Amino acid sequence: MISERLCCIGLNHFSAEKAWWISNVLQPAGDIFIRLIKMIVIPIVISSLIVGIAGVGDAKKLGRIGVKTILYFEIVTTIAIVVGLLLANLFHPGAGIDQHITALAGERRSCAARSKSPIARARRSAGRPARRRR
Repeated sequence: MISERLCCIGLNHFSAEKAWWISNVLQPAGDIFIRLIKMIVIPIVISSLIVGIAGVGDAKKLGRIGVKTILYFEIVTTIAIVVGLLLANLFHPGAGIDQHITALAGERRSCAARSKSPIARARRSAGRPARRRR
């Protein structure tokens, strides 16, 4: 227990430097990585679909595979929905959360989103304050 506390104290000792490191180095690197993944996934999926369809050749066989695929998708989706609903009704996620605090968090998030909108930026650049909803 003492070692855990010492570890936590040591990790929080350089919090300002860690915050700079995270925001200026790790965040852009993570954003670049995610964008590269998104850029690669779509061409790989499309090319694999094209190669798979071209490899089947026969239209009847392709139709049977298509029907089996749609049927499999529908069954698995239905099972996932049922399991999700059962678990949600069993565990009641979010039951102990104060609704006032979540409303305030949502307000802050929406204010931040409005301030980043193109309209708000145009108002600020024109010297007019951005309108706030109440």
